[in-house]
Amino acid sequence: MQSKTFESLGINQVLSELVPLSSYGRALKKKHLAAGSHKLPFLREEYRRLESLLSFLRREMPKSLELKEYLHSLPELRIASAGGLVYQLHDLFEMKQFLFYYQKIRWFCLDNKLAYGSSLVDLEKYFALLDPEGQRLPLFNLSPLYDVALANALEEQKDLAIKLRTSRDKALERASRALGMNNLKPEFTLSKLQNDLYERVLASGFFALREDRATNAVFILIDDRESDKMKAQIFNIQSKIAAAESRILGRLSKKLNQIAPKLQKACAALARIDWDYTRACFALQYNCSLPVLHQKSSISITAARNLSFLNKPESEFQSLSFEIDKRINLLTGPNMGGKSTALKTLGQICNMAALAIPLPCESARLPIFDFVWYNQQAQSDENLSSFGLECVHLEQILKKRGRGLILLDEFGKSTNPAEGEALALAVLKYLNTTAHLCFAATHFTAPASLKGAAQFATRGVDLDLLEKIDAARNPDLKERLALISQAMDYRLLRLSGKQNPPLCAIRIAKALGLRSEILEHLK
Repeated sequence: MQSKTFESLGINQVLSELVPLSSYGRALKKKHLAAGSHKLPFLREEYRRLESLLSFLRREMPKSLELKEYLHSLPELRIASAGGLVYQLHDLFEMKQFLFYYQKIRWFCLDNKLAYGSSLVDLEKYFALLDPEGQRLPLFNLSPLYDVALANALEEQKDLAIKLRTSRDKALERASRALGMNNLKPEFTLSKLQNDLYERVLASGFFALREDRATNAVFILIDDRESDKMKAQIFNIQSKIAAAESRILGRLSKKLNQIAPKLQKACAALARIDWDYTRACFALQYNCSLPVLHQKSSISITAARNLSFLNKPESEFQSLSFEIDKRINLLTGPNMGGKSTALKTLGQICNMAALAIPLPCESARLPIFDFVWYNQQAQSDENLSSFGLECVHLEQILKKRGRGLILLDEFGKSTNPAEGEALALAVLKYLNTTAHLCFAATHFTAPASLKGAAQFATRGVDLDLLEKIDAARNPDLKERLALISQAMDYRLLRLSGKQNPPLCAIRIAKALGLRSEILEHLK
């Protein structure tokens, strides 16, 4: 059910904007989100670290791009389990690359006095182990400095390779003189149109026919006895090199397996830095704030923005403020007046707070809810009507433990008005006896009589602006909707007394272009 709520409130869209730079950060994000609502001490610590990192980023954004580059360059590391791991050449390449950027991140945090420095163990000597030549590069090769036998074998192989090349060059010179051909190579292609030359090369004894094609032939130099001998020696030396490299890999594996706990600790620290950096950059990009978390049943949020409108200019939507101190809170207002958006904005922000994500508002003081539920969710495959689903899902959510934020968007509207209104009032009366906090948008009048409930309204519609639609000459739907949006003031107003919901449906139906022949029947 949480996944449906996330979809309905636009949380999934928000989470898609949070993309850590490394595999460690992405794994921590997945684990962090899978846990759902976190406990208050954990969240306070998360926000405390974020506040410190955000302060640094605001001061040193150009410098922080170094950190971004280092995190992005971290490879995914294989770490030895209890049985150990035999590292291959590619494993050591990734290990050295990891240690290179890990140490860069560690020095960056220490130099800039970031809070993560103490959790980053020093792994410099293990980087040095993989960097015997002191090049300080994120590249790895099995250096001859690791093993005298390897150094000697490589030198011997190099000498023999030079001698073999010299011997083959001499053989090519002899073949060139004998055949009267210049610039011969150890392998070449000859057209069969040159039939005489083809036969001479074939009979020369210097070259063998490697490939006989329809239009040409490929010849390869035949090595003499001396060259064959050197090739055999090189093959034997390569066996020595392979044995020496295997010994080196074994020794390095043994040393690196011993630091598996340190590597795991390092990966955990990097994951935290990456996930924090991702959320901090998100906060800067969308001008977010960090909340003050408390245990009271009250919410105070100023200038909140619904991040479902991420790609829209700020001028196209209004921010909302919430001051909630009652268990039951009613929201009334005209059709298309922004009631659903208000509920979704509140639900989005409370969900984000429970996940330690910066909030798209100027400020927020709020509790952490164990769950958030919004009743207008996508239809499921259950063989139920909209009203049936609403009742079933409400009953399921009321079985959950803890304190929830329950967002009711015109509960009961999909059944007959009399029963729907009675049922909506009954649900609100019941919720008033629980620990849950309820924010309910409704057009029903009965809920306004509920004792102890707070009542809010969207500020309403400018009827003069709606008149422009009637005055316009045959406006299309897009133009009508734009004018209606201009006429609406979506900001929330707390009402001092009990007031029935405004009756604007007929006026808005007219503004939407409902034909006058229908509206005449209302008179």
